Amino acid sequence: MDASEVIAALEAPGDDRRPLMWQLEADAPHASLVGALGAEVPLTRHLVADILGRRAEIESAGPLLAAIRDPDSGVRAAAADALGKVMLTHGPGAAPGAGPALLAAYDAEDSAGARHMLAAALGAARCREAIPLLRAAARSEDRGLVGSAQWALEQLD
Repeated sequence: MDASEVIAALEAPGDDRRPLMWQLEADAPHASLVGALGAEVPLTRHLVADILGRRAEIESAGPLLAAIRDPDSGVRAAAADALGKVMLTHGPGAAPGAGPALLAAYDAEDSAGARHMLAAALGAARCREAIPLLRAAARSEDRGLVGSAQWALEQLD
């Protein structure tokens, strides 16, 4: 199965993609999933990032780090979440340079959902430079951001 087949499978009409997602998680070659991050349809890129996160393979760190700059906020959120899972599984060293990249992405982000995931990923990256930002986020009016920031700060203790 190559990237185009992964894309075609994810974009085929269907009511419930969960069985397909489980199958791709179990069987799709890593390179094919990474290639599918280049799909035109944002939902497809989002689903691929989710699969890569559930697999949490160290080789996914670089492509997921690049995907936090995707034009679509849902993809950015899914990529940050998936990158966090990779770093939680393999340690922050799995994604060298993730801390500064995540900080820059957080500062530039205008989507609340993506900011939640980026805040959590900063904790998974053990990015101590993010402590002031995370403390401010923990005092936010956005309850989701508060939860993500508090979790991230706990990772830094």
